[in-house]
Amino acid sequence: MLQLIYKYFALHNRMALPGIGIFTSERRSAKLRAFKVFEPPVYIIVFKAAPDEGDKKLYSFISTEKGIDEVEAIKELSDFTYRLKQKINKEGSCVLPGIGTLIKQDAGELSFESSADLQQYFAGATVERVAQKDAARKVVDTDFEKPVAELQDEVLPETGGVILEKKKDYWWVFALILAVIAIWAIVYYYMVNGSLG
Repeated sequence: MLQLIYKYFALHNRMALPGIGIFTSERRSAKLRAFKVFEPPVYIIVFKAAPDEGDKKLYSFISTEKGIDEVEAIKELSDFTYRLKQKINKEGSCVLPGIGTLIKQDAGELSFESSADLQQYFAGATVERVAQKDAARKVVDTDFEKPVAELQDEVLPETGGVILEKKKDYWWVFALILAVIAIWAIVYYYMVNGSLG
């Protein structure tokens, strides 16, 4: 049953377990930290205790995946959540691998500690300022402009310290030559053969 619940949660980013609560997946935006470290956006799992709520889509999903009718799916999910609640009552907590840990508080309500979010799989990237050359032979930086001579040490390492010049493109010369040859061929044809009539 746990595999089906994981699959449903991965597909729908929301899962309501009757008698326990609602799990949702929320996206946290990317962040730029100190020392030029860029952290990518991550998804975290949030839990809201809602003991009486069930999810009709989850019942339908389980019945489709297992090839059983929806009443049987409701019964199986209820049995699963009942066993889950009993384990929480007996041990004080229950680990849902890859999702987190459900913990019973002193007042009897459930709380949730998310397992490490996906941030652990995606390390932050170091962000460096990149200079780009514009048409006026100045290197444009995000904060200021300096003449090219002053930026020899700041040029991207792939260029080997040399600012690369863009090659001029002369494709239009070849197109013009071909057009002149085509016009000359048409004129020659009419000179030799006369008019169309």
